[in-house]
Amino acid sequence: MSDGPPTRNPKRQRQKEGAQARRAAQVAALRRQQRKRRFVRIGVIAVVALGFVLLIGGLGGDDGDDTASEATTTTEAAETTTTTVTPIPATPLECGPPTGENTDLATKPTVSVPDEPATELSCVDLVVGDGDEVLNLTDTVEVQYVGVSQSDGEEFDSSWDRGQTATFSLQGVISGWTEGIPGMKVGGRRVLVIPADLAYGDEGDPSGTLVFIVDLLAVNPDS
Repeated sequence: MSDGPPTRNPKRQRQKEGAQARRAAQVAALRRQQRKRRFVRIGVIAVVALGFVLLIGGLGGDDGDDTASEATTTTEAAETTTTTVTPIPATPLECGPPTGENTDLATKPTVSVPDEPATELSCVDLVVGDGDEVLNLTDTVEVQYVGVSQSDGEEFDSSWDRGQTATFSLQGVISGWTEGIPGMKVGGRRVLVIPADLAYGDEGDPSGTLVFIVDLLAVNPDS
């Protein structure tokens, strides 16, 4: 028996190492072939998937065009639909009698302001019209007007100076106009003295009491 571990046979060891190297080379080559086949399969799947997506996208584009066309048709139909406004009856403001001043509706009127700020809405009919009457808070009116601030007596707005009349819904103006215009008839001229809380309020510009002279030219001119 040997006193130590057996020694290796160099020849057999070289043969064994050569066989192991050949097996390793064969395994590496096999793995390379498998990876190559896997990459080919992935490429084919990717091409097929891309073609499918493009096909679906083309079909979807046609549907989108149809949807856009339908939306356009719906929008056009909506635009041609007439919106019906439900009238909201108004309570006419009781105004003072004519004063004999500023009665020429062809001429811009002169506005006089009270000495003290107003605490409530008031009016005077300088000219009583004989045409259509403003009956509803939802009415649309065409007017000429002049506006003056009571605090300094300065004119701050005038359709006369702009050279054109103003047309608007009574629901789109200050409360003093919404409440003060109903009861007027076309051809009439009215003075409105409007307190701050029915005008622009404390933060308005101008602020405080406002005085307007309004000529009513038409009621619902667009209807």
